[in-house]
Amino acid sequence: MKMTRKICTAILCLVVLALTASDVYEREMLLMDKGIVTAIKNQSISLNLSSDETKVFVYQNFKQISEDVDHMMDLAFHHETSDEILIEYLSDKSNQYTTELIAFKKEITEDPMLVPGVLKAMQVSSITAASNCDNVGFENGNFNNWEVQLGYRPMCDFDDGTTDFSCLNLLPSTYAVANAVNLVDPKKGERLEVIASGPSSYDAFVGGTGLPMVNPDGGNYSLRLENFVNGYGVTEVSYTFTVAANQPYFEYGFAAVLEDPGKSHPLKHKPFFSARLYKSNGDEILCATEVIVADPNDVNFAKTDLFFEVPGNPQYKYCKWQKRVIPLRGEIGETLTIKFMVGDCAYGGHVGYAYIDGSCFDGAITQGPCNADGSRELSFVEGFDSYRWTGKNIVGGVNDEYKALVNGNNAFRLKTQMGRCQEVLTFTPDSCVQPPAPSCGLTITSLTPSSCNGDNEYTLTGSVNVSMQNYTGAKHVLITNGVQQEVFEYVDNTTLNFTFENLFSDGEQIEVKVFLFTDFFFEETSALCQTSLNYTAPSSCQAMDLGCNCIRSFAPFPQNKVVDGEIEPGKYVLGAWVKEVNASTTQVDYTEPYVRVNFYSSVGVLVPGTSLDFNSQGLIIESWQRIHEEFTIPPTANFIEIVLGTNGVHALFDDIRIYPVDGSMQSYVYDPVSLKLVATLDENNYATFYQYDLEGNLVRTKKETERGVITIQESRQSTLKQ
Repeated sequence: MKMTRKICTAILCLVVLALTASDVYEREMLLMDKGIVTAIKNQSISLNLSSDETKVFVYQNFKQISEDVDHMMDLAFHHETSDEILIEYLSDKSNQYTTELIAFKKEITEDPMLVPGVLKAMQVSSITAASNCDNVGFENGNFNNWEVQLGYRPMCDFDDGTTDFSCLNLLPSTYAVANAVNLVDPKKGERLEVIASGPSSYDAFVGGTGLPMVNPDGGNYSLRLENFVNGYGVTEVSYTFTVAANQPYFEYGFAAVLEDPGKSHPLKHKPFFSARLYKSNGDEILCATEVIVADPNDVNFAKTDLFFEVPGNPQYKYCKWQKRVIPLRGEIGETLTIKFMVGDCAYGGHVGYAYIDGSCFDGAITQGPCNADGSRELSFVEGFDSYRWTGKNIVGGVNDEYKALVNGNNAFRLKTQMGRCQEVLTFTPDSCVQPPAPSCGLTITSLTPSSCNGDNEYTLTGSVNVSMQNYTGAKHVLITNGVQQEVFEYVDNTTLNFTFENLFSDGEQIEVKVFLFTDFFFEETSALCQTSLNYTAPSSCQAMDLGCNCIRSFAPFPQNKVVDGEIEPGKYVLGAWVKEVNASTTQVDYTEPYVRVNFYSSVGVLVPGTSLDFNSQGLIIESWQRIHEEFTIPPTANFIEIVLGTNGVHALFDDIRIYPVDGSMQSYVYDPVSLKLVATLDENNYATFYQYDLEGNLVRTKKETERGVITIQESRQSTLKQ
């Protein structure tokens, strides 16, 4: 696809070539083989010039070399120049620099001190180590305290194994001036620019708001390094600073746009971005290193959640702002240098540029105030990739965040990690005075059941003494006999008196339980203390007379009766629950109570030989045993009579139901005061019980089964403190 437009913005300029992709590749190969920089490099080798001697030659002739390279790039890519004209120009320049290199060789042979003198002058930088990391983040609105060096990719060696770039011609820029906000190359445009945050501070090539040019987590300024003009340029900026005790962390941020040339370029010739931190002796702090090459095999460039395709230009990829934090407590007082480098491809046709930012900051574990329970919060700086707190008495539950709740004054260790940089800090918090643990005592001083009254009921009265130590908050005492309960808001040094009325006289042992709670979760497991005491209920004082307010009989469909042309089977189910009042706790079956079913004809005569007696069977569940039987109605029956009887013992009957065998029945039981549903009975006459807290919230659901009563759901609710 041919491209003929030129796209320019305030920060970058993309020259869209009037060449096909294959044309670009052929021109790149030509420049790599016969280009000016390649010619200088090859001729230096043929003349046995050392790398230092070659560097001095390039330094002395940098202005002329830059102008010639710029003109060469114009001829190769920016004009419709024939190969013949380009080759002729390259041949002339090769001859020119061969002559100049021969003359330079003669000059340094006659003056052995020339090269050392120039190298010494080159090493003298106008930049001194910055104090307090002044302008490391370009917050002065310029790049003061930063050193700028420019070069050309063909003279950069790239070791594939160590991803180490070394440019022989990376030289101090003659364009950099004090208080500069940009560095303008007369031919290549702005090689550096300090970008201020604002509504329009987004990368124009990426488009939209996809890539902010100013670090969103930084200050008001960032620096763009290199631009969108190809020409195998490479630029490096460096910042030297002394690590201060009150700022033992260095942080840098970066975002990059890199063009992948594809398989036509080896890895070492592709656009790249690098960041490296050096000690004053030249040793590199390796965990701070970041090198990204525009190649699918590069571990970072290949990450689809890190590098994204530029819309409409899939060969270009960009990464949004990334953060790296380097702990430097071991380097306090030392002088370090951070270097950022960006390069186009070595052939001249593909670009790379980046945005950078920096800061120094303090970071220390701090302790919060003591809590009422003697714990306190330890915290560190947010933003690291991972945190790991270790030590005794970490009570906060989560120890992989920048905060931890601890209870103790032993030493705690925090391991942080950002990228490949790790640090371990140790901190011993001040002691918190541990308050004494709250305690309480409960004593049931009296339990007095009344005599059985005429309704087979009695009243229970009682008293409870409460003692409380080391706690001044709200306290609630719950008293229950399993049927009724009463809750008191307890005030210190008071005796609690309670009364339970309308209790059933059955002569059984009843347990009264008392609990003290410091919250509103009235569960046995959350009680601060508890106690219990048993008493014996009075025996039954009368047999229950159902009276006449009940259904004694009803008219069923007998067996084989024809209704609407269909024969009804006449089969029914009888269900009931029975309880022997004074049964032994070891008893496994109730043999005395029974339910009798009598059948009567239309004239009220008992149908001979049809009466049925049903006894309870199965597991005794909380003192109750189930009756569940099927029976067939005789053809001559028109009425059913239900008789509840026993063979000499006191018995209770409940949940008596009769319904067709092909039908089903669901029964509902409601609280007579709150009208809340307290139980349902399914088609097998098994109950599901619903229990509520004092606020009327459902807290527990239990189910009768053949194996007994089981809890099937339990929940709690609370209101957050304001």
